[in-house]
Amino acid sequence: MTTRLSTGALEATEFLDHETEQVRAFVADALPPGATTPTEQAVALYYAVRDTVRYEV
Repeated sequence: MTTRLSTGALEATEFLDHETEQVRAFVADALPPGATTPTEQAVALYYAVRDTVRYEV
């Protein structure tokens, strides 16, 4: 199953700007060398955010 995102879903927001150096560094550190498929990369990023980003619900 393939899901298409609208282009608006990929734009930076006031909460997250994916083009900043901080976000790019986080992603580079979070992705292991073996994560080559989009699914592997998404899972690695999910765990990195879950385990390292502090937030309150």
